[in-house]
Order: sequence, then C-alpha cells, then structure tokens
Amino acid sequence: MAELLTLSLTETTRGKNDYQVIARDQSRDRWVMLDVPRDEFKSGSEIRWDLFAVTEGEIRTRPGSERPEEHILIRDPTPRLIDRYATPDQKLQVVTNLAVKSINDDIYAEPDKYVGIVRPDQILDISMSIKELERQRRDFDPERRFFWNARIRFINDETTWDIPCKDMRWKQYWLDVKQRREEEYEDLKRKWISYMSVHHTYFLIEIYPLWKRQNYCAISGMYCFFDDHSGMKAGRRV
Repeated sequence: MAELLTLSLTETTRGKNDYQVIARDQSRDRWVMLDVPRDEFKSGSEIRWDLFAVTEGEIRTRPGSERPEEHILIRDPTPRLIDRYATPDQKLQVVTNLAVKSINDDIYAEPDKYVGIVRPDQILDISMSIKELERQRRDFDPERRFFWNARIRFINDETTWDIPCKDMRWKQYWLDVKQRREEEYEDLKRKWISYMSVHHTYFLIEIYPLWKRQNYCAISGMYCFFDDHSGMKAGRRV
C-alpha cells in the first residue's frame, strides 16, 4: 500500500467530476499523479483526500504513459486518510524539503522527471481571463473555473516564466474576484504580488509530456506561508 501525501488538486478536463491529484508517495519517495473521481474524495463525512493529508491506497503504474509519475488508483481496498500535516510550519517544512532550485536544471534537464517544487525568486504579475477560444463552445459557462486562464509571471533561477496556474483554490479565488468584485481586481493583484514576494512562496510545477523539450509547463500547486520576519501582518495562507 502506498502512503500518498496530497500536494496538488487540479481539474483534469472540461468535465466536472474528475480531479487530478499530485502526491508524494512517502513509502517509496517518489512523485505520483492520479485521476480521482470527485465522489471518491469522501464517503459521507469521511474525507479520503485532502491537501497536506496522507491517504493510504493501492496504486499501479499507468500502462503506456510517457510520464513515470502517472499511476492508476485501485479502488479495492478503499483508500483511507491516515495522517495530516496540520500546522503551517509542518506544511512549510514539507515543501521546503521537496523543493529544488531550478525549473530548467532540476526538472526539465531530468529526462524522466515531470514534477517538482520550486521557489520563485520574484513574482512579476498575476492575471485571470476567460479562455477566448472556449467562448464558442456550446458548454461554455463563465461560472466554471475550467473556462478561465489563471497565469503567474515570475522569475526562477534567472529565467522568466509566464505559465498557467491550475491550482483549484487559486483559480476559484480569482474567479470569485472577477465575477463578484471586479472593481477590486487590480488592487488585489498588487497586494498578492507583494504578499507572495515577501513570504514563503512555492510552486509545484507539472510538465506536459508533449512539450518536454519546449519549456511548456503549469503550476499545479501553489503554496504561500506567512514569514514572521517579513515585517508584514499575517494574512491569508494559500
């Protein structure tokens, strides 16, 4: 049985019912990517998957996958949540221990590596906009996260990146801003750029297999923890 520490929750497709989980398999010290149906996340009041929680479950390598991280979740026996990293300090320690220095040198340069955590050196911009090519689709719904493109522009190891952020909490936050308090959007952008720049910010980077050699990736998990020495007041932790 694998002990899977969930570090990312994203939507897999335009479908409403599936999530992609990116987890650290603590039993084998490796990255694991799984598609998990929404109805598998909990049974009644029993939560099975959650960020910074450890779920015990049976997994198998996905046949034919280009990414060695991709696995299939076996539903029997039923996965169960067995532990949590509850405090901000515990969570910060987890991502700090897993972080590498460079997207280019420590993720792209590794031929069989498609996932890694990095710390941005500087946050340059945040944006949230509708995917224009999706407007013509019959199922287009501006209330759904899938149809929006959240992006973060940042510097990591002297390289500037401008890539999508698929983290569901981040996209939902900015969707709520755009839909319900558009007048605050620019001000909130400035505040978040400032906050992320002075506190402990980390990105979980996911590389798409078809683009391994073309520097195309996404932020699948975003973490920002308050730095007591920053001189700023404590705020929202993502």
